[in-house]
Amino acid sequence: NSNWFKATVYVNGGAKTGYIYANDVSANAPTLKGYALKSPTLIYSEPNIQASTIKTYKIGSQLQFKPYNAEWYIANVYVNGIKQTGYINKKDIGSKAPTLKGYAQKSPTNVYSKASKQAKTVKSYKAGSLLQFMPYNSNWYIANVYVNGKKQTGYIHVKDVGNKPPTFKGHALRSPTYIYSTPSRNGKRIKSYKVGSQLQYRPYNSSWHAVTVVVNGKKQAGYLNASDVGNLSRVSVVNPNKVYTYN
Repeated sequence: NSNWFKATVYVNGGAKTGYIYANDVSANAPTLKGYALKSPTLIYSEPNIQASTIKTYKIGSQLQFKPYNAEWYIANVYVNGIKQTGYINKKDIGSKAPTLKGYAQKSPTNVYSKASKQAKTVKSYKAGSLLQFMPYNSNWYIANVYVNGKKQTGYIHVKDVGNKPPTFKGHALRSPTYIYSTPSRNGKRIKSYKVGSQLQYRPYNSSWHAVTVVVNGKKQAGYLNASDVGNLSRVSVVNPNKVYTYN
């Protein structure tokens, strides 16, 4: 009738008559939304994972698409300003935003009460901290943080986190400054630098930095004590260093 459709459906292998409300179906496929679950999530030229890739999205991107068959969605994407039809494998899309991980890139990296850098800071992390968060929009992530034992919702700017620990520069403060094979002063000394040398390093923990050095022509992982490096504009290379009066 005007409000209902009649249908035959199969339940446990047996045919049954059922009814579908007219407003629940349409001649046009509905537009759906979902989150990219892979890094990257691929848009294919055909509904086949062997087909060429016409576009990619980073994990957590919110996408729009329509049903195509049991394994694929169909979507319109723009490549170099031209609209193209592409296909997304259903296994690559989810209805819930995925939980992502990334490293704090700034010192400090702030978590804000709202998706604005003008908002109140509810928590901050030092550079190199590994954080968990979910997509919010193109500029922000949303995260749950604990402040004084209470869970709060906060927002992290996408430019403040990255997939790799940040690299910093600093000056060697000791003469010599050693690079160790393990994060311990009892570890083997694999390389040394004179005081004032500019070094590059990555955060490892509160006491140590991770570095990559070249020993006998080969790259080797090492550790630099956090107290042995700092940011100085001028470093004395004479011990003791004399300060003279000016006449």
